[in-house]
Amino acid sequence: MPDTFWTAAHSLSGVDQALSEFKTEGYLGLIRNFFSRVWLLLYLLGASPTVCASFLQGNRSHPLQAMGDDHHSYYLPFATSLRMGDLGYTSNAQAGMEVCYNDIDQYIATLRDAILTPHPPYRDFQTMENGERAQLNDSLLQIENEYYSPIRPKRVTQSGEAPIVALARKGVEYVEVRCVDINPFTPFGIDADTMRLLDLFLIACLIDDSPPCDEAGQHRNKVNLKRMVNQGRDPDLTLLSASGEEIGLSDLAEPILARMMEIAKWYDTLQASDVYAGVIRRARQQLSDASMTLSARVLAEMNSKGCSFQQLAWSYSRQWHEAHLEHPLAESTLAQLTDEATHSITRQQALENAPSPPFEQYLAQFYQQYQNV
Repeated sequence: MPDTFWTAAHSLSGVDQALSEFKTEGYLGLIRNFFSRVWLLLYLLGASPTVCASFLQGNRSHPLQAMGDDHHSYYLPFATSLRMGDLGYTSNAQAGMEVCYNDIDQYIATLRDAILTPHPPYRDFQTMENGERAQLNDSLLQIENEYYSPIRPKRVTQSGEAPIVALARKGVEYVEVRCVDINPFTPFGIDADTMRLLDLFLIACLIDDSPPCDEAGQHRNKVNLKRMVNQGRDPDLTLLSASGEEIGLSDLAEPILARMMEIAKWYDTLQASDVYAGVIRRARQQLSDASMTLSARVLAEMNSKGCSFQQLAWSYSRQWHEAHLEHPLAESTLAQLTDEATHSITRQQALENAPSPPFEQYLAQFYQQYQNV
């Protein structure tokens, strides 16, 4: 959100705290709501219901089914985003990490301890066959960005500064959403309506009440995420409500979409348009008809064309490549990028020629930051 929003909201709130603290608390509230609702984004934007067979080599315990007789692709019939499940964007080693977003100090302390505390299974991976380091350390996390999460609180770091040190210095500056699959059916992998949907979703998460996270809530969020990843388009699917009841997908989604529609009308009124409301109407159509979702379209096209997931991806990759070539960059833009590349190489050479400490010393200095935060 722009600084003007935070300044105005801080003034209207009347709270007696620094603007940076107010902003940090606001973003943490957004994140807590995000975790309780992220399943809706996976339903609407998930586009990885299948994987190439090569992805499963050596894995005999996966739950996926072969698609077709050639066994080149594996899938789950109602999956939405396998990338966000046990086969993709997770780590069994991190399963015991309970990261809470009630306050920034607790978040920083949890990640710091994971970076500084040795993880016994990783002690066997000190060096590679060529003698070089296999990892930066033998802790559960080598750096903060190894923590798998569909959303992260972030701040632009100074040169050489660790991410949580930057957060401790001045709080949360923005959030990084990491659960959006590439849309294979659009030239850039994402389109304007998807960006509008994300805007509406995140603003709703920001301005709605955000109860503190607790153990029951975290368990509920994990259950709903897993069900959506593997069974999201199952017409009989139920998810857990805030009270722990089993609720149908549409019933649980409607209050979220109603709030997003309210925000959409704010946008459309200002712009004298109907584009944001149209985004919500299409989302409701997808909830009523799962065949309209990206994940269903991927599987339907693979079936109709008799192709593997890899072949489908290659086909669209070639199609969009040709489309981009038909619209070359303007000469002025190309000249600017060429100039930037030249300057980048010059700066790289200057850095490489400047005196620097041995890598082990540099690494020790870098990790010393975590001792002091």
